Amino acid sequence: MDWQELESLQPETIAAEAVLLSDDLQRWKSGADSAVVVHADAMQQMQAHAASSSNEIMGILRGRALAEGGRTLTLVLRAEPTEKASETRTSVHMTLASWQQAWSTMHDDLPMVGWYHSHPGFGVFFSYTDSASQRAYFREPWQVGVVIDPHSGEAGAFLGRESVPVTMWTAEQIAG
Repeated sequence: MDWQELESLQPETIAAEAVLLSDDLQRWKSGADSAVVVHADAMQQMQAHAASSSNEIMGILRGRALAEGGRTLTLVLRAEPTEKASETRTSVHMTLASWQQAWSTMHDDLPMVGWYHSHPGFGVFFSYTDSASQRAYFREPWQVGVVIDPHSGEAGAFLGRESVPVTMWTAEQIAG
């Protein structure tokens, strides 16, 4: 397979074998057209952040994105909670201050690949507002929105401008 990292992130050629462990590589090769792999530490941080409040919360996701033809693979290596977001029981909005805080934490070359937020007790789905946010800020086909329901423990991933539900799995390690 000839994998190429998306040029908007890092214009270099990468073999999938260099970033996925063998079990994950086999799962990806036998799976759907697009998928999301979340490092276990990032998933744990998202779940802990979601469980920390009865309000909806949000954060940014950082990692890598790979593409081959129409297939995408988004690797989430870090989850970073945002501060100063406008949170209520049923909604959360990024403020200018929360975006500035998010950008100020990016001191390495690991790009933003998406966002996450919680639906405490409401289930895992993308609402109309979630879809509008995805279209406005995370519209690339490899950009992911993750929803976590801390009450049920469920999580789901939605890709690109159209917020398409995709397969998501957690990996204890990601090579590289």
